[in-house]
Amino acid sequence: SFRTYPANSEILQEGMLDSAFFIPITGEVQVHKRGTVFVELGPDEFFGGMAHMTNEPRTTSIRCKTDVLVMRLDPKTLGKLGPEIREKIKDQFISKLTTRLVKIVEKVSNE
Repeated sequence: SFRTYPANSEILQEGMLDSAFFIPITGEVQVHKRGTVFVELGPDEFFGGMAHMTNEPRTTSIRCKTDVLVMRLDPKTLGKLGPEIREKIKDQFISKLTTRLVKIVEKVSNE
C-alpha cells in the first residue's frame, strides 16, 4: 500500500512490533536511535528491513525530514506477489543491506 506522511511526523518507533518494510517514493526520512540521527534515506532506499527479516521489535525510529510518500510492504502483501517480483525485491534488499554493512565496517575501522 502507499502512504503519505507530513514532514516531522514519525513513521516507525523504536521498540514497536511490525514486520513491514518501507520504500520511500518521494521525500526523505531520518533514521534515529535514542534521539540520535544516524542516516537520512530517500528514494531508492528502504527502511524497516531488520524487523522484517527478524520479526523482532524495531531497533530504530523513522522520522520524516520532508513530506514523504512510501510504499509499505508486509509479509502478507509480499506473499501475493509473483515469485519473479519477490526475487527482484529480495535481490535489491540483499544488495542494499550489504552496501550498508560495508559502510558501517568502514566507519568503525576508521575510528
